[in-house]
Amino acid sequence: MKVHCLIFEGFSDWEIAYILPELRNNSVEIVTLGLTNDSVKSMGGLTITPDLSLKDVNEDEIETIIIPGGTLWEEGQPEGFLSLIRKLHSNKKTIAAICGATFVLARTGIIDTRKHTSNNLDYLKHVVPEYMGEKHYSQNLAVVDENLITASGIGSIEFAQHLLVKLNVFDKERANRWFELYKNGNWTGPI
Repeated sequence: MKVHCLIFEGFSDWEIAYILPELRNNSVEIVTLGLTNDSVKSMGGLTITPDLSLKDVNEDEIETIIIPGGTLWEEGQPEGFLSLIRKLHSNKKTIAAICGATFVLARTGIIDTRKHTSNNLDYLKHVVPEYMGEKHYSQNLAVVDENLITASGIGSIEFAQHLLVKLNVFDKERANRWFELYKNGNWTGPI
């Protein structure tokens, strides 16, 4: 199995810090997808060179994409990225967006009719005035609606838990034990 993870200048590295190691530890290939081929520096100062650029990616090879937050999403969206997300969504690929990355889903209209969450409803409406999905908004830290996973920036553990189950890396029981350990410090059995 292969999972694509978008990286860009100033991406919020801590938001994907729980999910990526668990995927790798369970033989899932992580492919970093950059907006260009250039190395980027995360918000935490990690320098990463992407495996692929947006212009080089074959959208048919993307089964799952993880999109971390970052200030980029408040400023708008990179050229071609919204059309990629629309295509992935129409092809029922798994899209996992956390924090400001949920603005991408709002700009595409995808979450206008789907259960979702973000950092704050009022802030989402402020950043993306065309957003029309308020009646589907949830206060939960992470929400799953079929092939769509959204999370607040403070829900990275919940985000990871949902992805682990959605991708069949963990069953629900194992994911719940993992969650209890990392969220609450409770060891309830082997993971």
